[in-house]
Amino acid sequence: MILQQTDRTLTLIFERTDWQRLSGTLYGFGMAALGALLLYLAVRVLVVMPNTSALALVALFIAGAALAGFNAVTTLLEADCRTDFDLIARKIVLTKTGLFSRRHGPVPFEEVTELSAREGFIGSGRMLIAGLQLRNGIQWRIGYDVIWVRPASISNIPDLLQRVRLVTGLPGIDLR
Repeated sequence: MILQQTDRTLTLIFERTDWQRLSGTLYGFGMAALGALLLYLAVRVLVVMPNTSALALVALFIAGAALAGFNAVTTLLEADCRTDFDLIARKIVLTKTGLFSRRHGPVPFEEVTELSAREGFIGSGRMLIAGLQLRNGIQWRIGYDVIWVRPASISNIPDLLQRVRLVTGLPGIDLR
């Protein structure tokens, strides 16, 4: 994550590395291929063995294809995030760019109940996830850092979030 500051704005930018983009794309296409193969096998089983004993196998293949499709879609829709904190207007805008770009906000600083990081999982990886919690219960994920083996305290995310909280006055909890 990168933090940029001007007199008027504070911008927190999260961009996936080239390796993360490549591996995510390959994983997504691999899951799509696996889903297509499982659907083909389900149809093949129905054609070759059209009796009731094959229905359990067909259901298993369809369930596997659905899970593979879900994994493919969530991986391919992963987005980079840009969070703009307007210090003059005291509003926050989150812009996600990827296959489909989305914009959230603007939200006043007063609507934010917490700006903090937590440990969690994205896909199959252990991550330190930076997020904004809004008063209405909505959570914005504004970035993450891979911490599979190393402790979360080594990530630069807690320090960046602390700097943002100091400048904006937003509430939050330190990870350390």
